[in-house]
Amino acid sequence: MPHSVNVIPQSPRPVRGHSSWRLWFVQWLVLWTCAVCAVGCSSRRVPESFCAEDCRDQWEAECESLCSITQQVLTDAAPEDGGQQDADPGDSGTAGADAEPMTEPCAPGCPTELCDESTGKCASCSGDQDCTRAPYESCSDGACVECVDDSGCGGGLRCQADEQRCVECLANADCEGTGLPRCEANRCAPCQENLDCVDPAAPVCLEGSCGGCSTAADCAHIEGLQACDAERGACVECTAQDNSACCEAGGDACCKDGEPGCERFVCNTIENTCSNVLAGRAEACQSCVSDAHCAEGHRCVMQTFDGPDGASVDVGWACLPEWTGATGCVGLAPLVSRAQLRTTEGATAMVCDLQGTTCQGLNDYGDFIDCAPSGEPDASICGHPDVDDGYCAAVEETTNQTVYRCTYRCVSSAECRAGCSTSQPLFCLFGFETDS
Repeated sequence: MPHSVNVIPQSPRPVRGHSSWRLWFVQWLVLWTCAVCAVGCSSRRVPESFCAEDCRDQWEAECESLCSITQQVLTDAAPEDGGQQDADPGDSGTAGADAEPMTEPCAPGCPTELCDESTGKCASCSGDQDCTRAPYESCSDGACVECVDDSGCGGGLRCQADEQRCVECLANADCEGTGLPRCEANRCAPCQENLDCVDPAAPVCLEGSCGGCSTAADCAHIEGLQACDAERGACVECTAQDNSACCEAGGDACCKDGEPGCERFVCNTIENTCSNVLAGRAEACQSCVSDAHCAEGHRCVMQTFDGPDGASVDVGWACLPEWTGATGCVGLAPLVSRAQLRTTEGATAMVCDLQGTTCQGLNDYGDFIDCAPSGEPDASICGHPDVDDGYCAAVEETTNQTVYRCTYRCVSSAECRAGCSTSQPLFCLFGFETDS
């Protein structure tokens, strides 16, 4: 370890002659600057932050540079008379060839065993025994470093030779058995490139970790799932914007966009898989798998209805007319109630919805479903099984025989295709009943 030596630089003897006072000042500055810098960490006269082993080389190099610059100032300030100055009467001896060569000794306070007399540089260490500050416990070229080879690193770490520091890995082989097979920036990581990321939910390699996709190009290496659902960052078979994987209806081969007669199946954007239905085929209150599946001006939304406890219950995906500020829901009876509902793509849309029933309840009414197959009326047969959206009403057919058919409750005739009954309980009529 470097020895602590308390050295106070001595002022040099003034030089006589031209500008001697300036030379004396510069000489004094050189000695003082070099002494403070060189003593550095050895004398502990600089802040502890500069004394860290990994900083010492840089500190001493900067000091050496400063000394050289200052010495140049001294040289430039010397008289231009061949280097001759007025002799001091007290001086004795000879000059020139008879004088001993000038040397540049290590700065005051540098321990003998750390002094490189050829350069005048004070080293941080002469051997590993001088390096005791973890993790810089190896001596290399007079400086304390983390390692010079793998033996200087514990815990299975490797020595990074260029920077002489211990790292987790130098090559992929160093990561075998870790569960993180790739060496990325000297640490074991899941990946180095996208090909290493095989999980469709995280197909992109970014800074050694697998993450989500943002474009279809990120999914090029995921077989069968080459569209990107950017909202989830996952590779999928298709999206609302990219149904190129969905093959031509009725054929085995996929057609290309723009080809005459090319008509792909729409993407089921609920599950991001190719469906077997064509675009624009689903009308109002019919089930759907995407907006593209619905007729023009309709959205595929999750319809809701109040459950037994008053909480909203999801009752199924259905095409409903999109509400517009210009016309609202005028002329769309029985779809007269404005509602904001969730789309298959996770957004919301303002649509014209039913008020007293669900699409399933409306369709059971339209299909004239028998709700008393055993002879007794049973309203649970009508509408969605999880909500009270249907009603089993007695109707009189032309044969004067009373039968029961599914309908639904109403408040006004606007909610019904054939009007609302005027006596309790109110329900939508079929158009041939005698309302009594």
